[in-house]
Amino acid sequence: MATSSATDVWEALAAEAAAESPLWGEALRPSGEQERVAVFSTLFDSVTERAPEIGLWKALGAEPEKIAAVFLAEAAVNGLLGGCAGAVIGFLGAPALARLVFGFAVPRTPLLAAVAIAAAVTVSVAASLAPIRRALALEPIAALREG
Repeated sequence: MATSSATDVWEALAAEAAAESPLWGEALRPSGEQERVAVFSTLFDSVTERAPEIGLWKALGAEPEKIAAVFLAEAAVNGLLGGCAGAVIGFLGAPALARLVFGFAVPRTPLLAAVAIAAAVTVSVAASLAPIRRALALEPIAALREG
């Protein structure tokens, strides 16, 4: 369910970027899929490695919302940092690459950079929902034994 909503958001953002420049829209589609897979696997590993920590939080009475907030914040920060890095690289490199490959430069617009950053955060948070559900499903005793 989270994947389809993330896909819907990503497709809408890609369509908006494509209206600004067709090259941007086509460049965004595959990177959204790659980001979802990368975020999902990274957070899934994080939940697995941090199972004893999550178990301790639960054993000490941490509310599920607080545990979820930790992982959502981690996903949002990762998406923000990745989005900013990608926007800077794209903002600086896209015109030169387009000129080299297609013979013309694409325009540099701050709107596209903002869309890319927002999309990165959105996809990161959406892709983190399944690993967060796994973290919340851990039983404290079983999680503590894993460590």
